[in-house]
Amino acid sequence: MEILSRALQSAVRQVAAHATAQLRGNALQDGWDASTASGLEVAVVGQEAKVIVHDDFADKAFQHEFGNQNHRPKATVRKASSSSQFDNQLAVLLDKELGKMK
Repeated sequence: MEILSRALQSAVRQVAAHATAQLRGNALQDGWDASTASGLEVAVVGQEAKVIVHDDFADKAFQHEFGNQNHRPKATVRKASSSSQFDNQLAVLLDKELGKMK
């Protein structure tokens, strides 16, 4: 059981890091400023991947995500949150980690 737990933890960390980089890249492509995009992070909480916006960037992230009178909404975070890409990446990495431990 210990082996499975370590494999799962390793896969989760890798997926979260990859998903964070992907989300930040998507935010930049969608026109977010670099400092606000750097405040986005994907973390695995329980059994779900969650997008976390660091407090220092929350107001600007909200403006990018939902728009305001001067800018159209981008929905970058909502698109990422509704995607199953994180689950798929986790399954692939878990298989890889378990394969290393055989």
